[in-house]
Amino acid sequence: MSESKDKAMAMASITVALKRPCNNTNKILLQKNAIIRKHLRFYIFVLLAFTVSVLQWTKLINIMELSSPNGDKHFLNPSFLSSPIQDASFSACLLIKDDNDKLSEWLAYHYSAASLKNLIIAVDPNSTTSPMPILELWNRTTDMEILLWKDADFMPRNEEIRKKKAKIPQVSIKKQGFDTQKSNERLKLHRVRQKEFISSCLLFHKRKERKWTMIIDTDEYLVFNKIDQHGNESEYKESTKLDKLKRDILEEVQTIRKDLPKVGSESIAEYAEKHKLELPWKIEPCMSLPRLFFGSVESSESALKKDVPTMFDAKKFDTLRYRHHAKKGAFEHNSYDKSIIDVSRIATTTLEKILDPHRLVGACSKSRTRDYMEEPSPRVRVPKGLKRKKRKKIRKVPLPPRFSRIDQTLLRVHHYLGSWETYNSRKDIRRTREKFEENGNVNFGSDDDIRSWLTSFVDLVGAEKALILLEKKVN
Repeated sequence: MSESKDKAMAMASITVALKRPCNNTNKILLQKNAIIRKHLRFYIFVLLAFTVSVLQWTKLINIMELSSPNGDKHFLNPSFLSSPIQDASFSACLLIKDDNDKLSEWLAYHYSAASLKNLIIAVDPNSTTSPMPILELWNRTTDMEILLWKDADFMPRNEEIRKKKAKIPQVSIKKQGFDTQKSNERLKLHRVRQKEFISSCLLFHKRKERKWTMIIDTDEYLVFNKIDQHGNESEYKESTKLDKLKRDILEEVQTIRKDLPKVGSESIAEYAEKHKLELPWKIEPCMSLPRLFFGSVESSESALKKDVPTMFDAKKFDTLRYRHHAKKGAFEHNSYDKSIIDVSRIATTTLEKILDPHRLVGACSKSRTRDYMEEPSPRVRVPKGLKRKKRKKIRKVPLPPRFSRIDQTLLRVHHYLGSWETYNSRKDIRRTREKFEENGNVNFGSDDDIRSWLTSFVDLVGAEKALILLEKKVN
């Protein structure tokens, strides 16, 4: 027994002796693994940093999305980057429905303020009036070329229309307040028709080698986005993840806004051509522009007559009569963006697949920041006996999609409600007196940036022509 115990103890001591080198080896292996993991983390960090920098350059190229002359590929077009300043003009695509009372003012404004020279119009099939007399007058009297398209010029065949209507989500139809199946089908057809017209019109302008093209309505006006003199603009909070490129663009735009031209002193087309190699023009071939809604609040006689030639009645112009607007930069009342697009820098295949009138293509405003607004949080009920802390709580409210910050653009779009008579003249079940009053009473201040356009128009075409083209708005 004693011998067996001695043997067991001897074996145990040998085992312990053998394990000691193994433990030392394990420690060395653990140390090596720790060093490897440390180096691995470093290499992963370097790889991620490199990937982020590559993505930034990729974003820049995608933002510019410049197209080749045949429109098949996207690349940085040297002819655009090095081309000399040329005679500048704007083009437009316009869908109208019983808008003769607004059309003359819209044409005159954009002819002088934006150098609008090429316009394609399509009339809604349910319209009861024809714009032809007005269009013939403008074609005969000015150098603007206006084409009137019929549905046959841009609408696909019936089978293709049915397929496109079937793709429209039912949710978007419900939001418009259409209850009956007939109304739903009519709205779906309108959506299809709208996209087909815009796409065909933009492609037409591209084939004609034109550049900047606006997609707005007859109650909307393209304006330089000067900084509000009274500080009446919404405030925003930039994302902490804002990259350097977007921050530089934002700072550049905010600086330029301080010195934008007066409406009429220089056309928007001339300004865009002159600064085409500068920010933001050189990297935004499609610009989403915030809208500013004007209600129906009236102004004093002295305010109406300011900067208006004596031969004209300011009350017959929406742009001069209605000066009071919604909160600049807020989504309420102003709603979604509208767009302008340089068709010479967008691929044909992209223009064939328009997204919607508010954000035409994916290239629209890729250089913009995705931010949020800071607003007071909703009032929270406090149980009796507890005191409320006197501090302002702030919540982050994300900006809606297809909605741009007012301080990120050099242009904006004024949107006019007009008078009750013009508002009610369109046959639309959604246009009620109650809704008109609700929207019409908006008043977050007044803005007169646009008022100088009529004087500029008279100077441009002469008093005699101005009276002919705006004959129904004379005193």
